[in-house]
Amino acid sequence: MMGRVLIVDDERGVRRTLEFLLLKEGLEAVVAESGEAALQHFREQPADLVLTDLRMGEMSGLDGVREEKRLAPETEVIVMTAYGCIETAVEAMKLGASDYITKPARNDEILLKVGKA
Repeated sequence: MMGRVLIVDDERGVRRTLEFLLLKEGLEAVVAESGEAALQHFREQPADLVLTDLRMGEMSGLDGVREEKRLAPETEVIVMTAYGCIETAVEAMKLGASDYITKPARNDEILLKVGKA
């Protein structure tokens, strides 16, 4: 498995749950509460994998995917959304996301997808 995972979600509970789950698996987890904060972290220290929510405040997860892939094309990105719609998944994949998770997701599903990435 890779080392550094950037978790981007505007819900504190989701960030904490994912952080705990990934730390338990021996990964380094960094959390950001917005797309803007995530990009700041990412510019300072790129991650091997970004787990990002799609619907957040000012900057959407799709904007984040676009910019993260521009800065570090080798970074894997998995998008998460409670608004599971095929169009959004297709758009995220076109921008370079490697996978898509519909929330709420089970821990084993998340770990499987993180492991594949």
